[in-house]
Formats: sequence, C-alpha cells, structure tokens
Amino acid sequence: MKNLLCSVCSGKDYIVPKYADDRPGVAANLFGKYEIHLCGDCGFAEAHPKPNRREIDLYYKYVYGNPRKTPLEKAKTLLSTNQFEYLNSRVDFQKIYKVLDFGAGDACLLRRIRMEYDHIDTSIVEKSLIRRRLVAEEEPKLIRRIYEDINYKGSNYPSNKMNLIISSHSLEHVINIRSTLEKFYTMGNPGSLLFIEVPDCDPQFHQDKLGHPHLSFFTLESLIMIIEQLKFEVLDSVKEKDYSTQVSCFDKKKGVIRVVAQQEGLGLWKGKL
Repeated sequence: MKNLLCSVCSGKDYIVPKYADDRPGVAANLFGKYEIHLCGDCGFAEAHPKPNRREIDLYYKYVYGNPRKTPLEKAKTLLSTNQFEYLNSRVDFQKIYKVLDFGAGDACLLRRIRMEYDHIDTSIVEKSLIRRRLVAEEEPKLIRRIYEDINYKGSNYPSNKMNLIISSHSLEHVINIRSTLEKFYTMGNPGSLLFIEVPDCDPQFHQDKLGHPHLSFFTLESLIMIIEQLKFEVLDSVKEKDYSTQVSCFDKKKGVIRVVAQQEGLGLWKGKL
C-alpha cells in the first residue's frame, strides 16, 4: 500500500475509503472482493486488485447484457438524445465517415447518429455476446460492423482511420485505461475525435443495482489528465446531470463527466454554438 502510486498523476497520497465492498447480484459470484484506492491529489480512484482478463471476458461475454426490461431502458433513451444533441451542435458530421462505438451495449447513440447521417460507416465493439446478437438482429441497416474486441487480429478486428470514436460509460469498466486510450489513438487519424462519457460518482458507492462492476472512478481533472497524456487535445469538457437518476436506477451518482478530444489536425470540430 505504501508503495502504490496513482496510475494517472503518480501521486503518492493514496487512501482506502470506507465503502460497500460486497458486489451486488451476479457479479459477487464471479469476482473476489477488492479495495478502492483513492488518490488524494487528482481524485482518481481504482479497484485493487482488479479482476483478471479472463474473469472480465467471461462476465461481459455471457452475463452482462441479458435481455430484460428495466428502468434503465428509459434512461438510455434520455441519455443518448442528450449526447446526440451535444455532439451534433459541435461536430461537423458531414465530414465524418467512419464512427466506432466502444463498449456500445445497445448502441443507442450510434443508432441516432446513423439515422440522421446515413453516409456514415458505423462499427461497434461490444464484448457481450447477447448484446451483439441483439444489435445484429434489430439494427442490421444502422450498424454495419460488429466486433467483440479492439485487440483481436484478423477479420474480426476493427480497421483503423476512424473519424470519431465513442466511449460512453465503458472506460470505467476496462482493466487498463491507458492501453485502451492508446488503442483509440492508433485507430484514428489527424483530426479524429474522441468522445468519452463516464460517471461522476463517489467511489464509496461504486456499484449500481444491476451489478456491472466499475473498476475506475474519474474526476473531471483526472480524466482530462490521462487523455492529454496519451497525445489527445481536449476540446471541450462538461459535467452533465445523470439521466439514470430520473428513473431511480443508480444510487449516489453526482452526474456524468463528458469530454471531447482530438488528435492533431483540423476539420471536424465546430466548437460550441
């Protein structure tokens, strides 16, 4: 513990806050208990020890995404509408030709983008076998390519040169944030945009009622810091209300953190209107 450094700012001022250490629901049967270590310098917090890749892969492939009607469905619609309105006022979608949605789930935002701009080539990355099948069955015309992972080689591998990469409520679930952002960078080109949204939540209450494990917890400062360390330029950053609280699905969330960044280059960003 005394040798632990923050993986974002390298700060040494780490504490272990009191928190509910029992994972709810089915996740409790798949992963062991862990501690949440909170950086006193930048406010970033993360799980220690983190689940291994096999545990994560098995969970998201076979457990996460079981079809069920929950209050979260309404929240997804509200959130994707708000996200689209935010991006549509700032991004020149007429110059966007390839979009990748990482950890897409139901791909609500990407579907909305594709409905408005039918020239865009759309791809998703989603580990959940169930969700991939549902998207393939329900939206074959809107979502053109479906991948399981951004790290696989061969035919089931998203190509590079995306104009826009979306990561909505997915970065908090990955084991290695830095390697994921590095992969995003290699998949883009000059001027490519990156849209990230993560929960702005107290790590003391780090699990939602559906049991999807959060492994990282961001402040706006720490999210911007790690994005800029990976050579992205942050263009806009905001805090938004959390639409899921309107349907009483999550507890103790302050809202969401939203950041748009780009690789060096011009032409896709309109800025605030």
